[in-house]
Amino acid sequence: MFSALLGGMSFSYWMVISKKISGNYSNIFINRIDMGVGVFALMIVSLIVGEHWVALAMTIAWGVNVGFGLIWIITGLLIINSYRF
Repeated sequence: MFSALLGGMSFSYWMVISKKISGNYSNIFINRIDMGVGVFALMIVSLIVGEHWVALAMTIAWGVNVGFGLIWIITGLLIINSYRF
């Protein structure tokens, strides 16, 4: 429950901050910050809770994860790009 609350608060905070700085920085730069912070935070949480990490393999699960990652990146670019118009 706490992690859902923390996730919602941090997501809202990031949306406000990214909208305020979107005029000063490029879409790619803001998206790199978004992805970097997100990946770092998720890796820390994964290490804390002791998740089992699976090596890269050509499986359906890895394909779905790659697809999810691409959608996450594209969505971030589109959200930031929408602030400019």
